Formats: sequence, structure tokens, C-alpha cells
Amino acid sequence: MSDASARLTVVTGAAVSPGRKRLTSTLIHVGLIAASIVMLYPLLWLLAASVRPENEIFTSASIIPSSFSLDAYIRGWNGLRTSFGTFYLNSFVISGLSVIGNVLACSMAAFAFARLEFKFKSFWFAMMLVLLFAIKLRWFASSAGSTPSCRWSSPNSWLPMAFSSS
Repeated sequence: MSDASARLTVVTGAAVSPGRKRLTSTLIHVGLIAASIVMLYPLLWLLAASVRPENEIFTSASIIPSSFSLDAYIRGWNGLRTSFGTFYLNSFVISGLSVIGNVLACSMAAFAFARLEFKFKSFWFAMMLVLLFAIKLRWFASSAGSTPSCRWSSPNSWLPMAFSSS
């Protein structure tokens, strides 16, 4: 508490006037809004082009179409021999059965590990976790295309194990 402590001062940020804060905030918001419009324009143009006639798609840069038509969606929905409704139904059936099977299998495994006592319980629990993470890691790596070929390179060889442990 001598002269050295008396000479120390606390430096705080410079005082900014409320008007300057408001101007800075307004300029930042205007810039962000302009950038979002620039980034969203191609998406909006794409949606507008999907509902305008074919001969008008590349002749106008306007977002607002001169005539509105859903013919492209109707032709696209029924463009293949099989309707997209069939694909959606298949997706719902497969995903629904996968969820139900996964919930049942995980519930039974959770009950066994939580309530039952058996030899090497902690070992088998650790093995289950290792398999779970190894399979997920393998799936992420293979989807990125960055793994060298190995004996699990075929999806048919590790897919059943993925469903049994996840």
C-alpha cells in the first residue's frame, strides 16, 4: 500500500455514445440483410423457375413468374414407371421397422445390463460400446470415402452388425 499501489489505474473500454452504437448496429444489420438476400436469390429463382412454363425459365431473371403452373411437379412425380409415392411408402416402412427393431433390441440390452447380474458384465458392456462406436466410425469414414479397402469394405459384411449394436 505504498506509492506503487496508489499509481495503478484501471483501464476500461472507451466510452461509446449510444448514437454510435445504434449506427454501428444498424449498419451491421443492413449488411447482413443484404448478404442474406444475395444468398437467397438463387434459391428463390429456382423455386420460381419450377412453377413457370419451360419456354420462360431462362428468358427472365425475375423471381415472379408470368404464369403459374404445377405441370413440372406432376410430370416429375409420375415420370418414372414407378410413382414417387411408392418410394415414399417404402422409405416409411423401412425406417419404421428399423426404429421399432432398434428400440426393442436396445431396450432389452439396457434392461439386461441394468437389472441382471452375470459374469463379465462390464466387459460385455464395454464390448458393446466399442462395437457401437467402431461401426459408426467406419460408417462415417466410408461415407467420406477416406478409408482404405479392408475386409469390411462391402456394406453387406458389416450392415447386420450395425443394426444389432446401434
